[in-house]
Amino acid sequence: KLFAAVCQYLDVDGYLHYQLDGSGGALTLVSSAGLPMEVVPAFTRVGLEESYCGAVAAGRAPLLAERLQERADPKAEQLNYAGFRVYVGHPLLVADRLLGTLAFASKRRDSFAPHEIEALRTISHYAAMATDRLRLFEEARRQADQLARSELRLQLALDLRIILRTFISTVRRHGIAAEGHVTMAEFRGHQEAKVLKKCASNAASVRRASGVARVQAHAASSVHDSPPR
Repeated sequence: KLFAAVCQYLDVDGYLHYQLDGSGGALTLVSSAGLPMEVVPAFTRVGLEESYCGAVAAGRAPLLAERLQERADPKAEQLNYAGFRVYVGHPLLVADRLLGTLAFASKRRDSFAPHEIEALRTISHYAAMATDRLRLFEEARRQADQLARSELRLQLALDLRIILRTFISTVRRHGIAAEGHVTMAEFRGHQEAKVLKKCASNAASVRRASGVARVQAHAASSVHDSPPR
């Protein structure tokens, strides 16, 4: 929705937001606008040598292509088929790490004004920052969830040991073992309240640990960056 709003504000007809896949050798389409439905499958996944978006990723540098309908370049073929006449793409970089690419294109004109190109460069920079923050946030959230589950399993195991030890202690203290049977009613009458109180305390500790991890994740996503000059 944000990139669609940018298109409307700058009076361009479409955008292509790609993410670098796990292999590092191809781009996967995250979102787009302005593509006819029949050509969307051709844009879903592209190699780094197959299109202008791939060239932007491979070269890690912006690319401006004007008068696309007059170009015989094979890399312009997809864009021509979609009806675009001018294209500008930027790599989404954080430090030296490539996250993907972001491109804007128009079907109604053959070039972008210099101030429009600069605005799109700035937007692409902030898009890279936002994408990286989202990745860090999701990673921190997964780690927090894993920590909470691990802590809960550990506490449940400890609680089980406490219950068993308390049960055995109760049996021995009251001589029930000698009679050869123990009822849960007898056990509850002696120690259940104490054990449940301990379990509740352990559960609260797990919730606090998970909360701290989530606060740290939120703090990591709040770091401010400024565009390069």
